[in-house]
Amino acid sequence: MFNRWRKGAAKAVSGKRILLKKDKKSSSSKTSASYITQVTALWLGTTIVLTYLIFPIISMPIPTLRVGDISPHDIKAPKDFQVEDKATTEKRQYEAEAKVLAIYDFDDRLLANINQKLNHAFDLLTEFGQSTGEDKVADKKTQESAAGSGSSSQSSPSSVFSIEDQWEYFKDETSLALSLEDFKYLVSYPQKDQLKSSISHLVNQIMWMGVVGSLNFPMEEERKGFIKRNIVTGQETMIKDTKEIFDEQGAREYAQKAAKSLFPQDHRASRLVAEMVKGLIYPNMTLNLSETRLRKLQAIESVKPSFFQIKKGEMIVREGEKVTESQVAKINELIRIMQQENVFLSFFGLAMLILLTLLMLFLFVHRYKLSMARNIKDLFLVALIITVTIFFNKMFVYIANGLSATVSQIEPSSYFYAFPFAAAAMLTAVLLDTQIAVMVAAVTAIFSSLLLGKNFYVFLVAFFGGVGATYGLLYKAHRTAIVRGGAMVSLVNLAIIIPLDLTGGILLSSQGISDCIFGVVGGLASATLVSALVPVFESLFKLTTDIKLLELLNMNQPILRRLAMEAPGTYHHSIVVGNLAEAACEAIGANSLLARVASNYHDIGKVKKPRYFVENQMNFKNVHERLAPSMSGLILISHVRDGVELAKQNKISPAIIDIISQHHGTSLIKFFYKKAKDQEEQKLQVIKEEAFRYPGPKPQTKEAGIVMLADVVEAASRTLTDPSPSRIQGLILNIINHIFTDGQLDECELTLKDLHQIADSFNRILIGIFHQRIAYPDIQSGASGGEGKKGKGGDSTQKSTKDDKNKYPLVEEGSKENIRRLGIANPGGEYNIRSR
Repeated sequence: MFNRWRKGAAKAVSGKRILLKKDKKSSSSKTSASYITQVTALWLGTTIVLTYLIFPIISMPIPTLRVGDISPHDIKAPKDFQVEDKATTEKRQYEAEAKVLAIYDFDDRLLANINQKLNHAFDLLTEFGQSTGEDKVADKKTQESAAGSGSSSQSSPSSVFSIEDQWEYFKDETSLALSLEDFKYLVSYPQKDQLKSSISHLVNQIMWMGVVGSLNFPMEEERKGFIKRNIVTGQETMIKDTKEIFDEQGAREYAQKAAKSLFPQDHRASRLVAEMVKGLIYPNMTLNLSETRLRKLQAIESVKPSFFQIKKGEMIVREGEKVTESQVAKINELIRIMQQENVFLSFFGLAMLILLTLLMLFLFVHRYKLSMARNIKDLFLVALIITVTIFFNKMFVYIANGLSATVSQIEPSSYFYAFPFAAAAMLTAVLLDTQIAVMVAAVTAIFSSLLLGKNFYVFLVAFFGGVGATYGLLYKAHRTAIVRGGAMVSLVNLAIIIPLDLTGGILLSSQGISDCIFGVVGGLASATLVSALVPVFESLFKLTTDIKLLELLNMNQPILRRLAMEAPGTYHHSIVVGNLAEAACEAIGANSLLARVASNYHDIGKVKKPRYFVENQMNFKNVHERLAPSMSGLILISHVRDGVELAKQNKISPAIIDIISQHHGTSLIKFFYKKAKDQEEQKLQVIKEEAFRYPGPKPQTKEAGIVMLADVVEAASRTLTDPSPSRIQGLILNIINHIFTDGQLDECELTLKDLHQIADSFNRILIGIFHQRIAYPDIQSGASGGEGKKGKGGDSTQKSTKDDKNKYPLVEEGSKENIRRLGIANPGGEYNIRSR
């Protein structure tokens, strides 16, 4: 409906469009291939640079040195590693070995043999006491003679044996070395059972306590004791006092004393008991040397080696320094670690991780900021911001290592919180976009944590600090925005560091205080770095930041002062256009600061020929009366080109230059075109409309479109003889409708809803400018000729020789219908102007 009047023009150019279709497709494919190539090259290049920055330093080969050698160069630790503290480890191993007790095997099976031997001895004594014992002796001698002759027959036990033969037989059977007198005494002893019981009790008591061959224990065992292990049951008993066991001599002495207590009246019996006990007992405990050594070896192996930590970047030995034993240990361990590691695989793995992280960032930008993703310059700027931030963090690593080596009271990890992690997010927010800045903060936090040894605490501080900086820079239209962002980073750092130190229990310690102090320093460092880098990036990438716009807004800029002196009418016109544009941008959410600054500079080209523009003619004669319409048109058109040239000479930001070149679009200079058309028949020449149109381009942004509308509205408002609110509103709606239907807003992103809000804001500002005043009675309004009559309640001095409609040619017949078609009078919804 909006474009019926343009259908004929569309049909006229449809043939050309068809002819150019193949060329456009070919050009589009070439552009797409070039874009993909550039993005891929940027992606891979950034990955390589960041990997080199983050990867541990690849130093020169480490020489093998011995104690006393002179180091040929500085040797630093390329990464965190541990070196075994051999002295401490050996000390702990010695202590563990010393705790192991000697193992003595206890054989309780020997006691059964002793009891059996004792029973057999008393059986013989009892038998010898009941008879002469000749049969047994005879049987024995018969068996011996038979064995000697090889005959199996037995001799008759009729031979008479003496007591001496019985004694010999007893000694052979029992191995008890008794004298003949003692043997005779025992044979004739009436209470053999009591005697046997006493001997058995003593033997069992002594053997259960344990008997060793010698009590010459090592001093260590005498002090610590030993383990008594039953080889049958495996039960182990700790013997703390070596006096709790006997050696053979001790056992005999104990038996002699105990026997006297058993037979205090019968000295001979007590003596015989002692002698028999001495003959029956023998060692039943022996040192198990192999088991003892095995347990000592196990104790030594159970001790874990002691290590001391070597931090990344720590100086191991300096050039020209004599190498000590501890330094040799560190160097050897470092050589061993470096030989085991594959540097190329580690580098490749880190590169893959960085590559994927950058891909994630690109996909985010492509999803939420497609215009930025298609601009290779913006992508390169983001990559450069991240790389520069990591580079400065790398520099801070060296500074922190030097400080930690000098100031030992501060933990090296505390210095990390002073790093300018948030600088990348702040730079992105100031130079590009706050939404992308949050993602840049996450990416920078990942890279910073990798740089500092995969430190998760660093990731938390870097990420949340970057997010806080982005929040602090939401409102950048002030010179203190960067300082405010840095203060926000300091506060967020404290908010993260305090709970982290609370969980570690170090908040109230010196390290916790250092962490908090360096967290505040980190915010200040980020703000300082950003303040230094913003002008550099602005200059390199021709960016227009809010801070730069604030500088350009200063009316003491040389070009603005020249404009005020040489073209005062244009200067005043620009100020009013700035007010209109700023209000309109605030109404629709566009960049009001950019629009205001661009409005101040949009007509600076008029300073080259100020008298050729009506607002600067004042009381001078109109010079266009002596010029041909075509020449007048060229002069008016040239002020756009001149403005661009002057802006470049004065190093005005590219965004402002774009608006200067676009603020008239391809609009028609109707006054001189109509004048030329009126002279066309007289001169017999064809007047082409293109000769009276501005070269463009049309406005490409909302801000450029608003400046165009504000420029035309402000100029047209000067022609109103009676600027009442209704007349102002009608003028504004008519002008916006004409510019819209002329297609000047086709390439910017203004919608119908935006145009409605823009019209309301223009109306409010202009009504304030052309406000009514009360006529003071002491002023003679009609005394002087040449002054117009005041309107009702007003003080207008403008002449009303013609209707406003005739004074401004944009006000055409059918404007009310056009306004209704535009949708401004009753905007029921938002329609994009580009939709036709």
